Amino acid sequence: MANTQRQPDTAPLLHVNAGNLINTAITNDQKDQDLKDCLKGATSSQYNRPLTGSTDAYSLAGSFVKQPATVHQGLGRDYYTFQGLLPEIGYAWATSDHRLYLWNLNDSSDITTYDDQDQIICAVGLVKPAKGVFKEHVQYLLIVATILHVVVLQVVFEPRPDGKRTLVLLSSNSAASTDGQRINTIASTDDGRIFLCAKSGHIYDLHYKLPRRFVGPTAQLNKLTSGFLMSLMPTMIQDRWKPDYVHLAVDSERHMVYALTSSNRIDAFFLGPRNDQFLPLSHDLRDIERAARTMCRQAAVQPHPLDFRILSIHIVPRKESHAIHLVAVTERGFRLYFTHYKNVMRTYGAPADPNTWKPNTLELVHIRLPPHPKDLMPPPSPNANANANATTVPNAPPTATITTPLTSLASPASQFASLPINFAHYRSGVLLTSHAEMDARSDKVYLSFPVIGGAATATPGATSTTNGTTSSLFPPSPAPYAVSVPYSETLMTLQTQGRVWAMAEATSNDNGYPLNDSRALYSDPARKLLIYTDQGVFSFVKPRPVDTLYNLLRKSCDTRQTEATQRDLLQFIQLFGHTQTCAFAMSIICSSYASKSTEHEEIARRASQFLASFGGQPTATGATLPNSSNPLGQAVGPTGIKYSSRHDGIILYFARLLANLWRAQPFAFTSTNNLLDGAAKVQKDLFATRTKLKHLKRFFDAHAHLITPLTHDALAMAAVQDQQQQQILVAEQTSLSDIHRLLCQAIEAIDFIDFVIDGKAKDILLRAREHQREELRQVTLETLLATPRGTQLKRDLVIATIDKFAASHMHAGYDMVTRTLRDQCPTFFGPKDVLYYQGVESLSCAHKAEAEYDRNQALEQSVVFLCDAADALSAENLAEICVDYRYQGYYVGVAKLALARASKLDANKQALAFRLDSRPAGDARATLYDACCACYQQIFQAIDEIDQLQQLSGDKQQQHPQSQQQQQQQQQQQQQQQQQQQQQAQNQHLQRRPDLVQDLKVARQQLLATALASDDQLFHYTLYDWFQANNKTADLLAVNATYILPFLKQQLHPRDAYDILWRYHRMREQYYEAALYLELLATRFPDMDIGKRIEFFALGIVNARSCSTSYIEENPDVTLLLRRLEKGLEKARAVVNL
Repeated sequence: MANTQRQPDTAPLLHVNAGNLINTAITNDQKDQDLKDCLKGATSSQYNRPLTGSTDAYSLAGSFVKQPATVHQGLGRDYYTFQGLLPEIGYAWATSDHRLYLWNLNDSSDITTYDDQDQIICAVGLVKPAKGVFKEHVQYLLIVATILHVVVLQVVFEPRPDGKRTLVLLSSNSAASTDGQRINTIASTDDGRIFLCAKSGHIYDLHYKLPRRFVGPTAQLNKLTSGFLMSLMPTMIQDRWKPDYVHLAVDSERHMVYALTSSNRIDAFFLGPRNDQFLPLSHDLRDIERAARTMCRQAAVQPHPLDFRILSIHIVPRKESHAIHLVAVTERGFRLYFTHYKNVMRTYGAPADPNTWKPNTLELVHIRLPPHPKDLMPPPSPNANANANATTVPNAPPTATITTPLTSLASPASQFASLPINFAHYRSGVLLTSHAEMDARSDKVYLSFPVIGGAATATPGATSTTNGTTSSLFPPSPAPYAVSVPYSETLMTLQTQGRVWAMAEATSNDNGYPLNDSRALYSDPARKLLIYTDQGVFSFVKPRPVDTLYNLLRKSCDTRQTEATQRDLLQFIQLFGHTQTCAFAMSIICSSYASKSTEHEEIARRASQFLASFGGQPTATGATLPNSSNPLGQAVGPTGIKYSSRHDGIILYFARLLANLWRAQPFAFTSTNNLLDGAAKVQKDLFATRTKLKHLKRFFDAHAHLITPLTHDALAMAAVQDQQQQQILVAEQTSLSDIHRLLCQAIEAIDFIDFVIDGKAKDILLRAREHQREELRQVTLETLLATPRGTQLKRDLVIATIDKFAASHMHAGYDMVTRTLRDQCPTFFGPKDVLYYQGVESLSCAHKAEAEYDRNQALEQSVVFLCDAADALSAENLAEICVDYRYQGYYVGVAKLALARASKLDANKQALAFRLDSRPAGDARATLYDACCACYQQIFQAIDEIDQLQQLSGDKQQQHPQSQQQQQQQQQQQQQQQQQQQQQAQNQHLQRRPDLVQDLKVARQQLLATALASDDQLFHYTLYDWFQANNKTADLLAVNATYILPFLKQQLHPRDAYDILWRYHRMREQYYEAALYLELLATRFPDMDIGKRIEFFALGIVNARSCSTSYIEENPDVTLLLRRLEKGLEKARAVVNL
């Protein structure tokens, strides 16, 4: 689409530089660390001490929900009981013989009981339903396995009078016989394929359907681990070769099933790309224990029989790793990492795109040893160059120097390996283990999780950016291979009571979590871990780096621990870097604006002090000249600027707020069938992001000095006398001001997107041009804010919105769109943009007007708005509006708008100068000249259209009277033509309203009068060219404008000019001037035909004799001219006679 360049002051500036900064920050921050790049070598055993210097840092307290009394009593009087957690729906479950209890973890009074059968329940599993079997409101199924049957129950939630929802189990009338097999494990894929592992060691899948009459069983178990030939063998042989699977793990992302056997072997099965197969994966890993001991030879591990006895297996999500796929936890706390790709840990063996590779083996690639006191690494030294007892931080105040020695802390690592593990849970780097003690009444529960500092997210140091500044947000170009990152974990004890029954994660994400959670905001929900014991359910929140900083700042409130807190803060900065730490501080500050906690407000105040103290100052990079003298006249000052950590931390935090929406497509849901849910989800994300962005804006309002232009007085008060340092401070302040403007417009852009969605986005997109609909569906926040294309796209989106509201015949509220833009988006849409949209709204109102007066008023109002916004129009916008004006018969509006746009384009008359200079080739002004001519072309098309309509009207008047039958046929044809015209009018291809009654002669006169009244000399010259090129000499001769004579004398060939000039003067009864030009025609051109020469002499004589007597008496030259003409005529005739 053509888009003429707009003037800089007509609309909000594009945030190209700030957008690039945000885009780069998001790209670098969103790079997930792959577990493969962390686990280097055969084994690893690094465990770090907590960052806070207190013994309670090794222990984590949580909340507790006591088991309901009804459930506790039911479990106490029966023998066969099983327990578990259903974190997907927030319930815990327990069985008592044939009864099943489910209770809400957030409301222990909410209990659901299932006892519709009399068989002992041995397994319970929550799975997703297969598509097309149940209704859409059934999101989960509960599979209940007994000794005889596997029952399928529907899980639905019904509203309660208090506004909450309660769980209801509905029978599906689907049950499969187990043939006496006891089920131990139930698992499923995301698309609803269900796998069961029986005590016999076989694996089954469950097929179910809705019951129908006389069709057969509604559910059936299919044995997957016994082929057809094996089923023909005698029972004794089948029992000898039967599998011994005891545990299953299903990987829906990679279409894999892993099965653990009682003999400590792991088998893998590939489900195919559509999860409809069950293909065993061939591999050579038959003795895992032997392979593991071989890998641990260099680790000097004391052998123990249970070291590599596998307790459970767990899937590694893709978000955690593309190369490592399975983790096995042993009874002694060893973690065995497996892959189903050959040589994947080697650079040359790794697939370019692991998502497209088919599994081909099962390999043990790494072993992580359980924690041991000797493996604990001390906290990072705050200053490696200082002595062991003193630490300093660059750009920090003098009080940041600490001389307190580091204390040694007791760690639970010494107890971890001494007790066997009875339960384990692993998910995205987090490991929960339960250790049973023989004589104790409570199990010990440990939590271990990775702590990856700044080295995992950004390379230390700063590099140059595109604008000559440097920032830690722009790391050097990435290496062609993965960079090794030290992998270390923190081990903590969870304060629980009772024997552990089950462990799970309440905030489980289907796609997993990244290993490095440094980009987590303080306001984001943290990962919640659940421990189900015989006392109830304990919940714990996994500590994040931002939580650690919050606790350190809270600890700083205690004046008795000032030195220890300073030391811990320095260690925290050393681990995560200044930029990350400032981003954490920003998260704490901005989240306090939505908190009602006085403690949070106090911590936020301390975070602001921390940001000011440890945020640093911008510095110069590269060689500089001394500021005292400049003898060579070269530039004085820094060649580059390295922004402060506070600056980069603010940008990093801003980027994290925008990360979910920056490249998202908010209108993509319009191409789906579920419009309501899609719109609700998008608007929920928009609201959440907008709220956080407003908190950041509030921070800027409270710290206006960061974006306020620095004056000489402000620099003097800050004691900044050095000119170079002043330049640096001004550059950083300018950068933050750009970020603040981008922030304000991002908030308004979100409001605009939300407004479009509220107005039924699908209908609005259908109003856009057909070739642009797909592009509008794919538009992103980045496109709207930081790309030139976004300027045109948001304009098309607004016009489509206006068209949609106008289609509702809302005459009273036809200006709803512009009022919304003016009130809610004053900076995202500039004043010129709003004027343009007001003009479009008035034009839409004219289409819907029923009275002619109202229509004319709307048209006149539209041209006023559009002329004021003419410099904000593109060539395509102008053409569309002029087509609409011609369709309405408003030709005067075409002339006014086209001339207004040309005037705004060529305010300095450069195009006119180009024309007067005879249009030299290769001149840069040619583009501007062409743009102005394109505007004038709209007026010429209007004149042409009127002439064609007049010709058609004249032909109709000359037709002979018709018979009645012919008149009826003509009326039918006219009706059909009107229908076609109305259909074409909707697509703006028709140039005239079918019901429009207009005097075309008057319309043409008004159009020419409006156009010729312009003082645009270039337009006049272009119009005269067009008159001459299209044989409209009569129109040219009728012009009385100032520029007609200079045009004829200077812009045309003399022969053509004289031929027009004598006619021009004769029409105005200026006979003497006409005779002069006729004389020039007859005498100046020797190659002229003699007959034509005689004609010009004769016409000259006639015009000279036509002068009045009084004029001849006052001008004797007339007589002399007449004699010359007569003499010339005689000579010409003599030549003819010869």
